[in-house]
Amino acid sequence: DEQELIDKPNQEGVTIDVPMLFIGQTGDWVCRTDLMEDARQQGLLKGGCEDKVVDAGHWVLYEKPDEIAEVILEWLGRKFGGKS
Repeated sequence: DEQELIDKPNQEGVTIDVPMLFIGQTGDWVCRTDLMEDARQQGLLKGGCEDKVVDAGHWVLYEKPDEIAEVILEWLGRKFGGKS
């Protein structure tokens, strides 16, 4: 349960210490980028979290695989260098 992690932010192993890309979708009421706000405010995302919202539903990987691949490649290129 995510709330337990937020309530106890000083526990070892509950932070994300690497850069993170969160891909949300306009038609998805489950995987929403705004739901990451509590984790941000509690300092659980030590490596930073970048949001990207795509015009798609919950099954975005099936709906728009090429667009998602481009989003990921571009982000990886910016964060870790190399081809983007």
